[in-house]
Amino acid sequence: MQGTPESSDAIALTAYSAARESLAHRVRPAGVVDVTGVEREAFLQGQLTQEMRNFPAGTSRDAAGLTPKGKLLFVARVVALPDRLRLIVPELLRLPVLEHLRKYAVFTKVAIEDRSLRVVSVEWPRGLPC
Repeated sequence: MQGTPESSDAIALTAYSAARESLAHRVRPAGVVDVTGVEREAFLQGQLTQEMRNFPAGTSRDAAGLTPKGKLLFVARVVALPDRLRLIVPELLRLPVLEHLRKYAVFTKVAIEDRSLRVVSVEWPRGLPC
């Protein structure tokens, strides 16, 4: 019978298996925040829990953003690009992260940009060449 939990589960399992075995994409709602400028590493060094100095382009790290008193604000994946550091955060936290970073960026040589609508991510199934 269509619409029963069993048939919905079977359809979902079939779709999941097909996606794992062939080229597929998954869209995850995420906020993308770019930090640019000559002081980007030093600025984020003071804002995140991860070492940001000498961060090689093409690598990424997990990091957390904290209040000055140590309260957790967000968890992000930080991607080092040649001219910027990109934070990938949950979409629901995008605006609070932007506000927090912009508040502390006032006296530094950095720019905080919301790039969420300009970035598309494609995930490749395991084992397939890119």
